[in-house]
Amino acid sequence: MSEHSAPKETIIEILHVANWLQGRIAEILAPHNVSLQQVKVLAIIANQKDQFATVGTIREQMQDPMSNVSRLLNKLVEKGLVSKEHGTDDQRIVRIHLLSAGVDVMTKSRQAIDDGLDALCHLSSDELGSLSALLSKVKK
Repeated sequence: MSEHSAPKETIIEILHVANWLQGRIAEILAPHNVSLQQVKVLAIIANQKDQFATVGTIREQMQDPMSNVSRLLNKLVEKGLVSKEHGTDDQRIVRIHLLSAGVDVMTKSRQAIDDGLDALCHLSSDELGSLSALLSKVKK
């Protein structure tokens, strides 16, 4: 790898690893019938102090400009994991509540992800720390 092409090749390798990880996570979540984005939405709602989240709050915290929050929420409603409640004062405000089935799926899915990723990762603690620091530096 020449010094001139190193940045480009490194970025391409990071993208390949990211795609590989997304594929492994999708496989891990398949038995739970949810996607990683759906688990993120469930976690965002669970972390709200008021026990509900608005669509805007979820969109802000997804940190994924490609996510279609409305579609994700409709899927979660269909699965019986969340419910929607329109505001009484303003019908444009929609509160999303996490149902007990959603808490259960989120908890089991997050544990499956943790277990699965631990099994996939062949790096030492020091290597993981270095990698994390380098990836954070790339984002700056």
